[in-house]
Amino acid sequence: MLSIDNTYSEAELREFDARVRRGLDGEAPEYVVELKVDGVAVSLRYEDGVLVRGATRGDGVTGDDITANLRTLRSLPLKLKDAPPPLLEVRGEVYMHKSELARLNKEREEAGESLYANPRNTTAGTLKQLDPKIVATRRLDLFTFDIAAIKGRNRATHLETLKDLKKWGCPVNDTHEFCKDIDAVLKVIEKWNTQRHKLDYETDGMVIKVNDPAQRARLGSTSKAPRWVIAYKFPAEAKPTKLLGISIQVGKSGTLTPVAELEPVTLAGTVVRRASLYNFEDLERKDLRVGDTVEVQKAGEIIPQVLGVVKVKGQRRGKRFEIPEACPVCLGAVHKDADGAYLRCLNLACPAQVKERLVYYASRAAMDIENMGPAIVEQLVEKGLVRDPADLYDLKVEQLAELDRMAEKSAQNLVDGIAASKKRPLHRLLAGLGIRHVGARTAQVVAEHFGSIEAIEQATVEALQEVNEVGEVVAQSLVDFFATAENRDLIQRLSAHGLTLSEERRATSTGPRLCSFLVLQTQ
Repeated sequence: MLSIDNTYSEAELREFDARVRRGLDGEAPEYVVELKVDGVAVSLRYEDGVLVRGATRGDGVTGDDITANLRTLRSLPLKLKDAPPPLLEVRGEVYMHKSELARLNKEREEAGESLYANPRNTTAGTLKQLDPKIVATRRLDLFTFDIAAIKGRNRATHLETLKDLKKWGCPVNDTHEFCKDIDAVLKVIEKWNTQRHKLDYETDGMVIKVNDPAQRARLGSTSKAPRWVIAYKFPAEAKPTKLLGISIQVGKSGTLTPVAELEPVTLAGTVVRRASLYNFEDLERKDLRVGDTVEVQKAGEIIPQVLGVVKVKGQRRGKRFEIPEACPVCLGAVHKDADGAYLRCLNLACPAQVKERLVYYASRAAMDIENMGPAIVEQLVEKGLVRDPADLYDLKVEQLAELDRMAEKSAQNLVDGIAASKKRPLHRLLAGLGIRHVGARTAQVVAEHFGSIEAIEQATVEALQEVNEVGEVVAQSLVDFFATAENRDLIQRLSAHGLTLSEERRATSTGPRLCSFLVLQTQ
């Protein structure tokens, strides 16, 4: 599944059209234009009309087998209609409706849990879930947009392919349009640049495909992308607003991140009130000051981003923001990273760090402790009930029942959820410890390679680097973590509480994977 080259302007689109014409020796192409739905690309294999496998794109050659999760999608046909070919490999995009994301976030807010950032990332995370029942609750949807080559069957035009997919029962986005030339393509793009905000799903551009299969074959592909298709990315919407303040967030690894507090402004259909400024070097480079009028855009239509100051004639500017010399939460010492980009609080007992680490420990990416969201964590830390993950397993129903908005039944549910986390596999615990540079995937391959927390604790940098996907930086981070007395004590306390500290070893730690030999682009 190859990728698609991107364009960002009318001039670049016309250059694409010129390249196509040169590749066809001057022959005029006709195009089909489709909305580029912002989701997760999948490949669906049907044999005798029955779905036998669904996979993610992965690296374009090898992807994850997610058949069980895809079967929960109501829009995905498990059996095709109207005499489909005996072998069929369909390409599609799994996505989440904006309204569904709003529903999920409302539930999470009421439960005191962190909110999902955007539909695409939520879709990707959902498809990685190990439990299809969880996937089913999130109501993902699907559009199919093409098929891979079918042996013994002449390729149809792209319009005919879309009609066939629909005839066989595959969901097709009916917004696609046939265009006689590049001028017609540009008119379609202009129309959707504004109308797309009315849709209940995210789009980040349009996909322009040559309609004729014979012309496609003559144009061929590079090693990365077909020459007969291009994606046009919509320009990010930018608007001016006022910078009301600059706050500082402290992350689970102690990173101090400046955050712009903005006068509310609507961008790409959502209200933006805050935007990360990434680091203090970026803040200084843009010379942002409280009271400034600033230009804000959504990078990729997802992440709010402050582009810079909008100069307003006669406007008096405030003082430059002073880079903190101490942590704003615990007043402890801060240290600048070797690369000079980030400041970190060195106090591991800093309440802000403790809260962030506990929130991550309880998240679905780690120990998946039900009913333990940021609001609960904040109270646990502020009341001195919890300082680290091991303290969670000492909590009693009576203690939790005294928290705000926590009745006895809710307290019992949380205690049960904490107890259930003891059965999580070692790699989930390793991820939940919040070791710098060690995410869920790295934790899994390390746990499966060594098989126990004791073996990981005793491993050298060289031994860790023998693990697939682990480099020197990650290896050193793991060694440093287990070299710290406080961290070794934490592991001992977790062991005393009966957590799972071993895992079945595997020769390779790649998880369920699928090789795909039929090549087509991902949209």
